[in-house]
Amino acid sequence: LADPQRWSGYVGRLAGRLPVDGGPCLRRSLVLLDLHARCGLEPRLELAFRPAAEEGHGEGHAWLTTDPGPRESAAAAGWRPAATF
Repeated sequence: LADPQRWSGYVGRLAGRLPVDGGPCLRRSLVLLDLHARCGLEPRLELAFRPAAEEGHGEGHAWLTTDPGPRESAAAAGWRPAATF
């Protein structure tokens, strides 16, 4: 568990097999939340949405952060924060 980047790759490849509703980003984030916490990184699960550009459904996304810094890249991509755990 000492190398969280290594685990990110493994979990990313297995995310489709996890029994969690939602997309692969949510599945991957939930598993990595536990693994990163075991590494002492104090991760936070962030959930955001992006409205549809045209008529239709928007999108949701989940990811982990380990620092309280600003999220310029998420905002630049159009993601609006919904919740942080």
